[in-house]
Amino acid sequence: MGTQKVQEKALELLDELIDAGIDITSLRKELIEHTEFKYGSVKNCLSRGFGSIKNALKAYGLYDPIGTPARLELERCIYISDDYRVVENRHKSYELKELYNISDIQFKKHILGIKSDLEKEALEEYIKETFPEGLSRGYIRDRGLWHIESYMRKYFSGSARKLCEEWGLSYEIFNYSSRSAHPHCCFYLNKGFEFERLVSKALDCLHPNAVEKQKIVGDCRPDFVIGDVWLDAKLSKGTVYGPGVKTIDKYLEHTGNLTVIYARDDERINETGGVKFLSARQLIVELRKNGHYEVAVEMEEFLIDLDNQINILSKGDGAA
Repeated sequence: MGTQKVQEKALELLDELIDAGIDITSLRKELIEHTEFKYGSVKNCLSRGFGSIKNALKAYGLYDPIGTPARLELERCIYISDDYRVVENRHKSYELKELYNISDIQFKKHILGIKSDLEKEALEEYIKETFPEGLSRGYIRDRGLWHIESYMRKYFSGSARKLCEEWGLSYEIFNYSSRSAHPHCCFYLNKGFEFERLVSKALDCLHPNAVEKQKIVGDCRPDFVIGDVWLDAKLSKGTVYGPGVKTIDKYLEHTGNLTVIYARDDERINETGGVKFLSARQLIVELRKNGHYEVAVEMEEFLIDLDNQINILSKGDGAA
């Protein structure tokens, strides 16, 4: 059958649909449960003649958008992939465009705000998984994650410092990780970051609605503040006394009530003026006492895993 006859047949079908009282600008909705006309057959006929339902309606002289898609409908058309890309589900978006008779350009306008939200969400997921090393340009480019670099430019002007400030992350940790020559630097930084999140969860349980996080006071940013008590989470009790570390001196200029919560003990370190040390195991006891068993178990499992992994790293260093 020639093209002209196929198109004529398609236009005749539209006439029949109108005669049957069907709104041809909303075919999917109209034909979902129709007994005489089936959406699939109608779609095939119109597509054979004009390439798509949209083009057939244009040829018929009817093509106006039918309302505005709901946000939930639009959200189903895009998703975050395993490598943190924001990807369009072509099948879903095609159906939506057909359903509402909207063009590709109109669809992109509708999806714009949602896409931006998803890009930020994708970037946040990426940072959670890879911080601190994942913020470095070298890490991003070595893995071909150009979309991550694009998100960084788009929402934070390409600045790791700006991202850290807005999301309450330590730029100092990122900066140190990118400069440190320690073979296990990233391991310890990531574990420290994980420990801080667990301590945050524990403190929220024990002091609901009373914990301030990453509060800036002068040139200090304690991990947590509860009333007049400043608290910092450290992997090791001795971390605050490491070479070049001035945390305690800086903090004591602003508070006389500083508590360091640590994951691993160091018997050589004792409490000094204005500084108290609190073991994570003491936190676990308090969590259990107050009925927060899940968080207590999570903290305990972290401590066991931390010791195991550090022992493995130590053996590896010895073998080397």
